[in-house]
Amino acid sequence: GGYLFFIAAVLLVSFLARRQSQAAVLNQQRARQLAQLEELGRAFIQLSADMEQLPAILREYLPRMFDYDEAEIRFVDETVLLRLPAGSASRDPRLWAWLYETRQPAAFVKGDTLPWSDQSSNENLVMAPIRHTESNASMGGICLRSRGRITTIGIRESLPSLQVLAAQIASLLHRREAYEKRLALERVT
Repeated sequence: GGYLFFIAAVLLVSFLARRQSQAAVLNQQRARQLAQLEELGRAFIQLSADMEQLPAILREYLPRMFDYDEAEIRFVDETVLLRLPAGSASRDPRLWAWLYETRQPAAFVKGDTLPWSDQSSNENLVMAPIRHTESNASMGGICLRSRGRITTIGIRESLPSLQVLAAQIASLLHRREAYEKRLALERVT
């Protein structure tokens, strides 16, 4: 009986230690993402209205925020804002059509059924739609793909940060739109 109690205690302690370790890793991940989002927000504020530097800024900050193998940010008109690594293939067009229609970020781990194809996913996907700040119309989306370096919990924990990134991009696009309207009005005046 004492031996079984000892084994049960050892198993319980190792289980609790593993959970504590996972929580610490997730907290580090969240802190890193929040710090990078704050720096990215500052970079966006300093960005000029023409936004030629936006892809370079995203290329700099995105790898520091998220663990992924491939990343793609595109707009509804099929314009690709960013694709990392640069030579990677575009994702399934059905994925983008589904993402443009959804209102919330989504995460799919290996084995999950994908809503746009009814097939099981063979990779981890984290996605967020980019929605207009006033009309809430779909402007584009962000898709990050990983082949398994991050856990299911880690994938789901990335959703809020990815949603904030999508909102920052939408706000920046709205700012550019307002700037262009103001310039047109000044020309007319």
